[in-house]
Amino acid sequence: DNARDRLYKVDNTAFSAIYDGDSWAENTPEKVFDGTAAFWQTETIEEFPVVLKVDLGKVYGIKEMTYKPRQSEDCHGAWGLVSVYVSTDGETWEAAAVGVKMPINKDIKKITFDKEIDVRFMEIEIEEAHAKRVSCCEIEFYQSKEAYDKSHIVTKEKYELKIGSNVIT
Repeated sequence: DNARDRLYKVDNTAFSAIYDGDSWAENTPEKVFDGTAAFWQTETIEEFPVVLKVDLGKVYGIKEMTYKPRQSEDCHGAWGLVSVYVSTDGETWEAAAVGVKMPINKDIKKITFDKEIDVRFMEIEIEEAHAKRVSCCEIEFYQSKEAYDKSHIVTKEKYELKIGSNVIT
């Protein structure tokens, strides 16, 4: 079944991202989830890695992530070497992808995990980047049909209020 094999984009409108260093101008980390051509970029980096911390707001099953570099002609800040660490509680971390090499160009890059992993928190360690800066236009996450269906379960609850009573059951 084609729908079963397909990956589904996770709605990233509630996601947040932070970077503990200085961002260049108004190009702050939350722009990686704003769905526009805006981008995040660091000031000049003297020492790597640079860590982008992401909070998905709740736990999702994630199979793949994509990274869209800043679309500058010189590929300023494009990631060259990346590792991804994930957690469901922010305290226990698992390596999801280590030492992923990426070509320095404007193409969207894809990291597919060996298995679907449960993630709420993610630390993306950029270990090498072009021109001593790190930048990113957009990050997206994808999940399997099964994980998508699981994260979109709607529970129906029934409440009852009896006339003359102050109690709802």
